[in-house]
Amino acid sequence: MYVIGIGSYIGTFAMNINSLVNYASSDEWWYFSILLTAVVLPQVPINLFSFWWYRNDSGECYVSWPNTVGHCLLLAVPIRMGEIGKIACRTRSKEKGASYYHRFFLAQADLSFLRLVAVYAGSASQLVVKIYKLLSNWTGVESALLEMVFGALVLVSLALSTFSMGQHCRSHRHDKQELSYASTVLQVLYRICFLASRVFALACLFHLGITYGICVCVGAFIVCIIWFHFMETEFTENWKQERFYHALMAYLHIFGMFNVKDDPARYRYAFYYSVSFFVEALVYAVYALGTGRTFVCLFPGLFLVGLLCHGLEHECFHPGGRLYMKRAPAEWENVCEECAAEASDSAAKERAVAAEAL
Repeated sequence: MYVIGIGSYIGTFAMNINSLVNYASSDEWWYFSILLTAVVLPQVPINLFSFWWYRNDSGECYVSWPNTVGHCLLLAVPIRMGEIGKIACRTRSKEKGASYYHRFFLAQADLSFLRLVAVYAGSASQLVVKIYKLLSNWTGVESALLEMVFGALVLVSLALSTFSMGQHCRSHRHDKQELSYASTVLQVLYRICFLASRVFALACLFHLGITYGICVCVGAFIVCIIWFHFMETEFTENWKQERFYHALMAYLHIFGMFNVKDDPARYRYAFYYSVSFFVEALVYAVYALGTGRTFVCLFPGLFLVGLLCHGLEHECFHPGGRLYMKRAPAEWENVCEECAAEASDSAAKERAVAAEAL
């Protein structure tokens, strides 16, 4: 799943470059400027966070001149990909392999977050623009086939990047079980349904009026910033960086939701999805009445399909679900005991590695 997520990220980036070339060659400079801003501008906070993490991981500084130049060129994600490959090779060493495991997990978590921000900020906004363009200049399925392929690829990439981020947060918790294949597939499916409904609703809103779309997005941005402030996310110890993180997450939550804090989030998800469904259904109803395109009324159904997949996954296949717990309570108790033993062994190994380093 991790490799598929990286592949989908590279695919969406290549499609963005292709769209830039097409817009420039057809003199559609308005769409060209929007896409360029959506792709390049998010790279600034991505590279700032990545460079800051290189200076602070485990209390050590891993910054070098090539590393610094690469971040100045906004190449944080490729740099992180190369670093993960290098560290993965070093973990295979019999002598010093154990000392690289901690760095390997940190690098994976960092890359998951950076890829999540890049895909949401760049590709999700571009997907809204492409759907808006199709609604404004619809000429048939044949001419829009490439745009539909791009949209499907972006939705898959968004869902996989969100899942990957949650999975890496989960892997650091010794009291968490691994997700089954059924749970993984259902999580990806319900995220695709939610995201498809959201981006199409945003495109319909902007098609009704650019001013309406801007006002709704700015309002959602402000509400999310206030929400995150009272949530006490504790992403960093520096309050300025924490506010910057809140602003970045508020922008990304215009397109979709993911857990911004490592704790139970069922009530936050319930609140967010309830408000989202009400607003999206209202937008689709107004758009259908105003334009006569009644097919958009199918998208609230897509949201409900995602909600059904979410409920099925959480109750039947998720390790914390009630039906799952009833089905295998003894296995869960054994897993808890094994996790406690693994946590103890891991702590002992870390102390041994630290003692050897001294």
